[in-house]
Amino acid sequence: MEGEKYMFLYEFHRRHIVQIHGYREMSFPGQKNSIYLDKRRDIKTYDSEVGEVSDILANENNGLILVDKADSIEKTKIVRYRETFKGIPVYDAFITTELDSNTGSWTGQISGEWYEDLERDIASVVPLLSKHQALALALSNEKIQDGSNVIDSSISLVIVPWNGTGILCYDITLLIITPKDMQRPGIFINANSGLIFRRVQRLRQSSLINAIGGNLKTEKIIYGKNYPPLNVESNFNGTVCSLKSKLVRVYDLKSALMPNRSKPFRFLCNQSIQDEVNGGYSPMSDAFYMSQRVFEMFDQWAHVSVIRNPPIDIWVHYGKRQFNAMYNGKALVFGDGDEKNFPLVTYDIVAHEFAHVFTESYSNLEYENQSGAINEAFSDLVGETFEFYMTGINDFHIGAKTDKINEEGIRDICNQQTDGLSIVHVQDYYDGMEVHLSSGIFNKVSCILMKNPNIGLKVTFQIYTHANRFYWGPVSNFSDAVCGILKAAYDLGHDTNVMREAFSVVGLNGCNLDMYIRKLYGKTHIQNLMATKNEKIMLAFDGQFTIKNKFIRVFTEGGAGDVDLYLNYNLILKRNKAKYVSVSDGNLEVLQIPAKKCRKKLCYIHLLPKEKGFSGVSLWIDVL
Repeated sequence: MEGEKYMFLYEFHRRHIVQIHGYREMSFPGQKNSIYLDKRRDIKTYDSEVGEVSDILANENNGLILVDKADSIEKTKIVRYRETFKGIPVYDAFITTELDSNTGSWTGQISGEWYEDLERDIASVVPLLSKHQALALALSNEKIQDGSNVIDSSISLVIVPWNGTGILCYDITLLIITPKDMQRPGIFINANSGLIFRRVQRLRQSSLINAIGGNLKTEKIIYGKNYPPLNVESNFNGTVCSLKSKLVRVYDLKSALMPNRSKPFRFLCNQSIQDEVNGGYSPMSDAFYMSQRVFEMFDQWAHVSVIRNPPIDIWVHYGKRQFNAMYNGKALVFGDGDEKNFPLVTYDIVAHEFAHVFTESYSNLEYENQSGAINEAFSDLVGETFEFYMTGINDFHIGAKTDKINEEGIRDICNQQTDGLSIVHVQDYYDGMEVHLSSGIFNKVSCILMKNPNIGLKVTFQIYTHANRFYWGPVSNFSDAVCGILKAAYDLGHDTNVMREAFSVVGLNGCNLDMYIRKLYGKTHIQNLMATKNEKIMLAFDGQFTIKNKFIRVFTEGGAGDVDLYLNYNLILKRNKAKYVSVSDGNLEVLQIPAKKCRKKLCYIHLLPKEKGFSGVSLWIDVL
């Protein structure tokens, strides 16, 4: 019997679970805190961030692994965990929770997927098949006769909820390079029976020295003159340089399909790198420089590393005149282009491939169907963002600077349907569609948001990156991804209604955020709030436990800048229709509301910056 998804209202004092065959799957839409004390956001401080959430979800079989964490504009910390069963990770089972930044306590917010009672299907996590046997089955399935073609492999145990049954599996990834092509299949094998029940594609295609770079179209770049010099490693006396740093290592494939040596490219430090080809002055110099700057952009704009464990290898001059760029799980790979295209080492293409590494490290979106389309669109967005980061402008065309003929490039992300194959509306999608074609749906939305003066390219990148880290998973579909983007926009203080309207253009509606908004239940003090232009902080106050009280007083004070305070009964704020308003100069703003107004429905508190922004502001709520 196929497992169904049930919405599960998770509260501290109550569990309502619908029983299904085998394991129990619980979907958390973003639930409310149900401990009603005077200080809602100061319940208890745990030494471990897993603390309270673990007390609720974990048992002798199920556990949590900390995956990632980041700050929200509401002065909370967004934390993501992965579920384990008897120490084995559960595939696509992640939950995202929220901790108060001041106290470290769990606010009660939770969203994601969690599986219980897996022991009904899995009596033991000790597999009957060895890793060696499972790998042999995978090689046989791929019809590999020459083992030397398998350049890299990984194998790990994982629990896969599949058609209502939890299965102990080997998750195997192979990197296969033959004289004809490169493949990277992912194979799920039942660790007890040896049955191969799923195959997925995991090949994501697409010392100070002076050097040259660029191509005939972008014009020659002189590193050390009109661009910073390349900061590479050298030997003790500084005579022999290596194209490597703590972040990247560049290899010269010399038209082969893989490196023929284990060390990065070496050259004499007093000479420039000589690898001009097909109109590209020095693709290796460009790859090295651009890679360093991609790391910088993610650090500065998204406050996260693009790669969890650098350095990463960069393979340049792949094959003979290959119009190809890809991430193969071991390296980023760039071809030298063809008669119509320059080498594929340009800002947008390099960053596009780096984004695939980021996605595999965080959400691990599968590279097929809807998740694959989201994966590709995210990489296109990152490519455009990096182009803007480096030059101050972007062209909305992927690969335009490699195009020898015109400015069309590989894709027009604003009008992808003009290629005659891509789609830009969900009604035209079908499973099995090539991911570079179905990516047009999310690319259309990205284009709308990038051109919106209140959102723009940088913020769109930040929101999507946050969603990738905390709300997307391996099999996220379009609806899941939109919901994650809306949550990310809220976390970062941006207008979720603008996001929702953009997605409606392509036929996607998004989820209801009512249950996700940070809720307060009584006397509250939140410190050090800040927001810049076009950002806002929104909190919800639930007054149903103020029966004996007549008034609720909300006020702000302290800090710098200028904050305005609004209260209404809707997620969407229309300033001229807000029920209660305080817009004095400075940060001392006061609202006093009859308590009964917030008993029947939630009261939404909005903190908006006047002009440039505010910082260091304290929010107080008193129940009188």
